[in-house]
Amino acid sequence: MALISRQLLGIARGSVGELVYKRRRNKSYVASKPRAYKKTKCPDSIKNRNRFGVISKFASVINETEYLRPIWIKAKLPGKSAYSRILKHNYQHSSNLFMESLAEIVPGGKDLKDIEIYIDDDSLEFTFRVTKEIFDTFEKPFVAIAVVYLFQPIKKETPENKEAYLIFQQELIDGTFYLNELNELPMQIEKGTFKIMDEYRKAVVYFTIISYKNKTESPVYTYSIGHRYKGFENFEAEMMALKDLEPQKPPKPPVSDKPVNIFRRR
Repeated sequence: MALISRQLLGIARGSVGELVYKRRRNKSYVASKPRAYKKTKCPDSIKNRNRFGVISKFASVINETEYLRPIWIKAKLPGKSAYSRILKHNYQHSSNLFMESLAEIVPGGKDLKDIEIYIDDDSLEFTFRVTKEIFDTFEKPFVAIAVVYLFQPIKKETPENKEAYLIFQQELIDGTFYLNELNELPMQIEKGTFKIMDEYRKAVVYFTIISYKNKTESPVYTYSIGHRYKGFENFEAEMMALKDLEPQKPPKPPVSDKPVNIFRRR
């Protein structure tokens, strides 16, 4: 890269032939145009690219969610940013096809019990029981967050419709937990929101409740492992069938038991 010291004809930007003009910190530079990246058709490379696309989209969605990003910023996990922490923490629960239900929208947390999910075209409701730990430590105000993850479109798959995320955040200013009773939490949903679910074969719902005790203390929250809501009746068999369809690597040639003479006669 070369620095342009004088620009008699104005500031140059863009590319001309094999050269690219760049502007950084009020200085102009010229460099060779980078070579076009050629994607390999190796099956393993394709799987890795697809897997990174799946996990990076998941990390972007969580990172852009108002109440979730601050939790990952404060989390003591590997990574220099909330996005990188989400990605690294959940990479083990991703595949080249979809995010697994073991992925988390918050790192760790406290367990709810007996969670049930009810969805129709214009409603989303959770029922659950709380432990004594949650009852004693969670204080108002609460925020309930649900992430509905849809994948395996019924129509022909394209990069645009491969996956879909629906995010719901609801402040519970006057919410109260009951220790020995079933708690009900209906979320406010616009009519027709869940019609998109008819376009996908599978749905996973990630759910957490966050408690902000005060502005100076870190929030506490419930464990957010995903719940398989739709299309998982024969999931294990489907995964085995997909594995059988993957191209097999050629076997390595057998190793001879005969001694090899490494010296040559002249």
